[in-house]
Amino acid sequence: MKIYREIANEIISARENKKIQIEEVATILNISRSLLEDIESGNFKKIKENVYELGHLRTYINWLKINPQPIMDLLKNTNNSNSTKSISFSIPFLNINKNYVIGISLALLILLFFSWYKFYLVDANIKNIAENNFIEYEDVSNKNKIFINNNSAENKEKYNSDLVAIKAITSSWIQIERLDGSIYTSKILKKDEQIELLNKKNLFLVTNNAGGLVISINGLELEKLGNIGDTQRNISLNPKDLIKKNNN
Repeated sequence: MKIYREIANEIISARENKKIQIEEVATILNISRSLLEDIESGNFKKIKENVYELGHLRTYINWLKINPQPIMDLLKNTNNSNSTKSISFSIPFLNINKNYVIGISLALLILLFFSWYKFYLVDANIKNIAENNFIEYEDVSNKNKIFINNNSAENKEKYNSDLVAIKAITSSWIQIERLDGSIYTSKILKKDEQIELLNKKNLFLVTNNAGGLVISINGLELEKLGNIGDTQRNISLNPKDLIKKNNN
């Protein structure tokens, strides 16, 4: 596509303005040279079908100081249009009354709501009462399961919230991105400086100094992401994903 070639030319120009060769970019960003060559040749058809490679593309574009949003939106819209074409169909021989369809749809929605209420909310509440208002919580600091009194206001604040904190033990560059590729924040986190994310979901961390950061959930520190100087990208900051990563 012509637009892909234009994007590739813009990326090449930005790199050449930095007076840096593609081999050096591969070393700095820890991205394979072959993938960088695909990007600069405009081979986005292959890249847009691979979430991992899309993350590398976003990292490269951000590093070149190019706004990633138009490019990511273009690839997303291309995927959606192809998907729509592949599944669209019509049934011209069916003649169904519109009011009848709306009535059936509303009835199904009501049925689904009451089923969810009965089998999820009510049963969960009964189970909680039966367990004497104690909830199970996994303490990630020692990987043991403990039981917390759910009636305690202090424990509710400590264990039931989703406070993710990123603290620098040495100065480290970090970038936090949203799921759509837009940047939530990008900065040098100085030693002992901390960023707190309360009840934030669908955020991803990129850093060039994984060993210089400590991540905690509700004050409980997780294991380090890597060693000093390690590059890490696309790290989900969802508390459940962080706990799962910590336990592996």
